Amino acid sequence: MQNVYGMLSTSSLFVAYFMVSPAKRQYLLVKGTHGLGNRLLFLAHAVEYAKMTNRIIIIDWSDNNYSSGGKNIFSYLFDLKDVNYSLDLPSNYKSLSVYPKIWEGNLKKTFDEMKDTMYPNPKTRNRWAKAMKKMFCDMNNLNHEQDIIVMSAHNHKIANLLRKQKSIFCLSKKNEARIIVRFFFQKVLIPKKDIRGLVADFFNNAKPKPVIGIHIRHTAKSCFESNKWNFAIDALLRDVPDAKIFLATDSQYVEDQFQKIYTNKLLLVPRFYAPSNAEIHELNADFDTKYQHAKESIRDIYILSQCDHLLGQATKLGDSASFLPFKKKVHSTFSEMAMLISKKNIYFWPLLKRVILKPNGHLHLIKIDNYKPIVFL
Repeated sequence: MQNVYGMLSTSSLFVAYFMVSPAKRQYLLVKGTHGLGNRLLFLAHAVEYAKMTNRIIIIDWSDNNYSSGGKNIFSYLFDLKDVNYSLDLPSNYKSLSVYPKIWEGNLKKTFDEMKDTMYPNPKTRNRWAKAMKKMFCDMNNLNHEQDIIVMSAHNHKIANLLRKQKSIFCLSKKNEARIIVRFFFQKVLIPKKDIRGLVADFFNNAKPKPVIGIHIRHTAKSCFESNKWNFAIDALLRDVPDAKIFLATDSQYVEDQFQKIYTNKLLLVPRFYAPSNAEIHELNADFDTKYQHAKESIRDIYILSQCDHLLGQATKLGDSASFLPFKKKVHSTFSEMAMLISKKNIYFWPLLKRVILKPNGHLHLIKIDNYKPIVFL
C-alpha cells in the first residue's frame, strides 16, 4: 500500500489523473451543504468524478452554513492544486443544458434556498432527503449528456465509481478509493497560507512534547460524558506522561471541563463558540463571523492530523467512511478528515475491552462508547 501511494504522489501520473481538457466544455457544479467534513469529503469524490467524465468543477460554497451575503467562501479557505476548477458559472451558463432540470434558471441559488422553496414547512417529514433526491444527479451515472450537472451529497460513493473503470493499481476498489482520497487531501487540497501559518505556530509552541489530539462534538446530538473521556485520556497519559493535550470542540462547556481536570496539559487556541450550544455552522451570523469559524475548524483538523495520538468520538452523523477499513462506521467526519490528511502510518487493528496504547509515533483513533473504548492501532 505504502509503495503504491508513494508511486502516485511522486510520478507524472498526478497531472494526467486530475487535469481535464474537454473538447466540449462541460461542468460539474458542486453545491456546498452540511458541515465542513462532509462537504470536503464530497469534494474529493467530485474531483474523481470530474476526471472520469472530463468535466470542469465549479465549487459553490455560498450557502449560509459557512457564508452569508452570497460570498463563495471556498476561495477564502482553500486552493486546489492541478485541478481544472472554477468558482463561478461560465458566462454563457443561461444557454447551457442543465440536469437535474429543477436547477434550470436556479443555478445561482443554494441547496437550502431550493429546499425551502420546495418544502416550505420545516416540519415536513424527511424534507432534506426528499429535496436531495430531486435536486442532485446520480454519481453512479458517468454518461450525463447535459452541459452542467449539479451534485452535492454526504454519502460518498467513490468505490462505486471505481468499479466502472479498470483498476489503476491492481488493488481492490476499496483500497484504491482510500489511496485516491488520501492523495486528494494530502496533495491536492491546499489550505490558504494564513491557515497553514496557524497550524505551524501551534506546533512551534508545542514542541518537543508529544501531543494528544482530542475531538469532541457536543452540539450534534452527541452528549459529552466526561467519565468516558477521562478513562481513555488517563490510560493514554500513563503511557505518555509528558504529553500535552489539544482539544478541538464546539462547546465552551467541554473546554471548561477539560481545564478543571487537565489544566497543566491543555494547549489552548482562540476559538469562537456559539451561544447556548447551538449548531455553530447554522448560526444566523455575518460573513466575518462565519469565516472565522471556518478558519478555526480547518486549523483544528490540520492540527489533529499532525498530533501523535488522536481520540475521536463515535457519532451517528459521521457515517461516511465507505473507503476506510472499519467494520462499523464509528467516527465523526472531523476525525476522519484528520486521518486522511495525516501523513503518518495508520493501523486499524481493534483491541477490545480496555485501552492499550503505546507511544510508537502512530496516529490512534479511539471509539468512546459504552464505557469501553475501542482502540484502532
